[in-house]
Amino acid sequence: MKKLCFPLKSRVLTKARTHLNWLMTLGLLAFAPAASHADPASEIASFSSLSKPDYAKIEKGGIVSARSPGMTYARGLGIESVFAVEAPFEKTVESLKEWNGAGHPDLKVYLHGDIASPSNPASFSKLAAAPGNGAVRSLAAATFKLNPETPDLQMSSSEAALAPKSADGPSPLPPAAAGFWSALLDKRARAFASGGAPAQPAYVVGGQKIAPAEELAALLRAQPRLHNQFKAAIAAAGAGGRPSRPSLYWEMVDGDGEAILNLGSTTETISAGSAQCVDIQYYASGNYYAYITLYQLWPMPGGKASTLVWRADLVSSASLGALHGIERNAAGSAFAKEVERLIAHFQKDTAH
Repeated sequence: MKKLCFPLKSRVLTKARTHLNWLMTLGLLAFAPAASHADPASEIASFSSLSKPDYAKIEKGGIVSARSPGMTYARGLGIESVFAVEAPFEKTVESLKEWNGAGHPDLKVYLHGDIASPSNPASFSKLAAAPGNGAVRSLAAATFKLNPETPDLQMSSSEAALAPKSADGPSPLPPAAAGFWSALLDKRARAFASGGAPAQPAYVVGGQKIAPAEELAALLRAQPRLHNQFKAAIAAAGAGGRPSRPSLYWEMVDGDGEAILNLGSTTETISAGSAQCVDIQYYASGNYYAYITLYQLWPMPGGKASTLVWRADLVSSASLGALHGIERNAAGSAFAKEVERLIAHFQKDTAH
């Protein structure tokens, strides 16, 4: 699932009586010893801060979410969520890989595209059709003003040196700007495919060197239980080295009034009784440095064609580093609401 930029309406599950046994089972299992991983509730309790989510609310199609405690990384923030999808397990896993928010205007995902393997500039041809809004025009203006010595957008000096200096057409993102970004994103996508996040060129923001792999590592170190639960899947996703069978994608999204271009990769692992998916955004042209989403999915007990999903969103952003106390709590609440909105769209789109 591709995500919002810092970066699902709810369907109420019907036939409550047919779900009563599942609800009672989860309610009882929520109090089972965490050491037993024979069921979704006890496994969630073993690694998540949402150890006893409101399964009655979840069973009715609701979303339970909370800020991840213990985030010691100053510019990091985490949200954990648990929800159900009224669709079979296999369909939900497949939808998670393919779904994106471009079909929902309120999510402000302006463009989404898959990246061929190996990547090439043609993967980003949709940039020529960027919408004619103020956010895209703002990105174009920032592109033409790039100073290689101190780029205002998140890129290396050598990348900024290749930026065009003037528009060559009337479109919101003129051909010269679209070509520049196609080449930059293509090069970074190829670097990721061959070496993962550590192969991404670093850049400087406010006099500080930012390396995407280090941002991802810092977020995961701050959440050791989550890291341990998803360790193998995170490695396969390319957080620390070459990814294994990744699905690469790119997006143009709104980032506080300026269009942001990002690059991401998803990978999934299916084992007996559950599946894990890791979605990494290892590059963004602004607004945030790195974003990782972790998912674990289980078929609903009782043989029903529904799926239980646990999710965590971890983001690194310069703006978060300056927030403390009430302001940081407010940012966490706003982030949780945005994640819930994204989940509600996914629930509705995936439900059978």
